[in-house]
Amino acid sequence: TPDGTRTDFPLAGVSGAKGITSGPDGNLWLTAPNQLVKVPPTSPLLPVVTSVPGIGPDAIVTGPDNNLWTASGTKVFKIGG
Repeated sequence: TPDGTRTDFPLAGVSGAKGITSGPDGNLWLTAPNQLVKVPPTSPLLPVVTSVPGIGPDAIVTGPDNNLWTASGTKVFKIGG
């Protein structure tokens, strides 16, 4: 929250998550080893986990093109349109 209050939520089926960003769709997006995780703020206990081979637990950002971007090793991942 703006005042710094934090609430932790366990993410079922996700371990080793590292990067997090607010996406252009209003969801939170995280990276974990070989996983891309969408966390709807209205249902944080129901993450949507997508298998993405090669994606790592690295930083993820929303670019000016409204796509999500992350890099792992020698690979760059563009998520979105």
